[in-house]
Amino acid sequence: MTIKSILLDLGGVLVDLEWHQRVSMLLDRDVPPNEIHQLWVDSPIVQDFECGRCDHETFVRGLQQEFEINATTGDIAEHFYHMVKGPKPDVEAVLGRLADRFHMGLLSNTNPVHHQRILDETQILKPFDQLFMSYQMGVMKPHEDIFHQALRQTGVAPEQTAFFDDGAINIEAAKKLGMQAFQVNSPQEIEKILSES
Repeated sequence: MTIKSILLDLGGVLVDLEWHQRVSMLLDRDVPPNEIHQLWVDSPIVQDFECGRCDHETFVRGLQQEFEINATTGDIAEHFYHMVKGPKPDVEAVLGRLADRFHMGLLSNTNPVHHQRILDETQILKPFDQLFMSYQMGVMKPHEDIFHQALRQTGVAPEQTAFFDDGAINIEAAKKLGMQAFQVNSPQEIEKILSES
């Protein structure tokens, strides 16, 4: 089936993350990388913030209480801000080439703080036709509703949509809805897969 539209994740795919280091520092214990994603999406306060149900100050205080973090709210906010690092190598060039071939949507579990940082410090959102941010949509991946909303707004059938994400649970959710879905960790992997399709 021909791919007409691609939906790309942001953190871990187009930009580097410092989840492991920052979360481990905040919790004062080494959290294995494979546990961090689940820890994050299972957290009630993270869900509230990344679904747009609370402001940044409430989120930081909630994080401190939920995980019994000894650090100050200022330190927590600082660590959280820096969990998102810069763009991955050559990401803008790859996105530019993909934008010439496909309708492009960004489908990201994110929040206004990290979204604004990406806008202020990079140009990587410019090639996208549509942005689907969890905090604006009121739901996070892997919930099927965020995929339904994105597909409805792109107007492209699931089987003609390719989804790229670094989280296995998100890939499985997309596949269940009929999308072509691939677990990746770089823009180069996305381009390679699409060049072979």
